[in-house]
Amino acid sequence: MSLMLKLLAITVLSSSLLFSVTTSEKVEDFLEEQFSENRGLSSLNVEVVDIVKLDKLKDWNAYIVSVKADMKQKNKTKKIKQKMI
Repeated sequence: MSLMLKLLAITVLSSSLLFSVTTSEKVEDFLEEQFSENRGLSSLNVEVVDIVKLDKLKDWNAYIVSVKADMKQKNKTKKIKQKMI
């Protein structure tokens, strides 16, 4: 599970650096593409739920993202629900 959290953190940081001034749709597409590379995840759903303008960084936005997926663990499937920046 810690590997999953590291992947999420790296992906979110990468997306915020690469797409800081883009539309929500592009951020969702990027994250879905990155998460889909993980074979342990299925029924992936990524959605931008809020956009916050950053006061100290002109023209930068923070994207609040909701991620829902099923993670395969041995013979079980675990539901994952997370919100992240």
